[in-house]
Amino acid sequence: MSALPEPSDRVTPPLGSHYVDPDRTCMRLLGFDPGGKERLCGKPAVLHVRDAHDEALAILAEERVRDVGGVMHCFSADVAVARRCLDLGLFISLAGPVTYKNARALPDVARFVPEDRLVVETDCPYLPPEPHRGRRNEPAHVTLTATRVAELRGADPDALAEAMTANAARLFRVAVG
Repeated sequence: MSALPEPSDRVTPPLGSHYVDPDRTCMRLLGFDPGGKERLCGKPAVLHVRDAHDEALAILAEERVRDVGGVMHCFSADVAVARRCLDLGLFISLAGPVTYKNARALPDVARFVPEDRLVVETDCPYLPPEPHRGRRNEPAHVTLTATRVAELRGADPDALAEAMTANAARLFRVAVG
């Protein structure tokens, strides 16, 4: 495998919103302005949204996130939200919580997202997959998340891993191989 460029060469730090009752002005003041600097730099948006999906997705549509592309990092919502993200041209990234016994909606999301728009991640050092829950996450644990996603989809783990690697390369505009 060829060396990948430094992450800072490919993406901006994750933009995030974690509000139960989000306010558009507050989100913008805190830096939730998807598409702005990414559009200027030609980089995909990396978005972490929890409990603020309606407002965040409205801003993403308004700011034409499709123009720069991006990923819903550490996705934590349901199929309805995943569908809206996909409609905006975003990838869906699943992390350790998809492996948890109490992962209510995430197994359905893992089955729903088209293979060509799905990636997995560690969100290191947070959100380790089972059986490491409660401990520090490590990059090597991504295989546990990928294996669980393959199980949920009834897919061959190696074939799905290849597809998700190609998706990540396409998302971050890097060559792999």
